[in-house]
This record gives sequence, structure tokens and C-alpha cells, in this order.
Amino acid sequence: MKALEIPNLPDDVYNQIEAAAKVRGQSIADVAADYLIKALDSQNDAEARLMAEIREDREKMAREGVWITDDDIREGREWGRK
Repeated sequence: MKALEIPNLPDDVYNQIEAAAKVRGQSIADVAADYLIKALDSQNDAEARLMAEIREDREKMAREGVWITDDDIREGREWGRK
């Protein structure tokens, strides 16, 4: 298993993790890892929901005769960045 060092972690964040570790009877590292895993899972779930919503919207638009291609989406994402 890999190790992770987090320099400049705010004291209040460390204190919250430390308090949770005491309550759970776990190490600070175990609690911090658990929080990171849950945060990543939550982010992945949110991204999956967003992608499902986008697919539904594209299908609805297609039924109405409006076609949006992947190239259109890429162009839209890059619009204004140049």
C-alpha cells in the first residue's frame, strides 16, 4: 500500500480527523484514508449522474431533431479558452 504525506494541512482539518480517529478507535491515517475514499466515491457518483443526465438530454434533443455530436461538445468546452 502507498503512503501519502500532506504538507500544509490546515490545523482544523487535522484536528477534525484526529477527533474522529479517537471516537472510532482508529489511527489518524485510517480515518484520513477513509475520508479520501468516500470523497472520491462521491465525486465518481456525481460524475456518473451528470453523464447520465447529459445522455438523457442528448437523446431527448435527438427525438426533437436536434443533434449534438461529441465534436460539438468538445468545441463548446474549448470555446472561449483560446
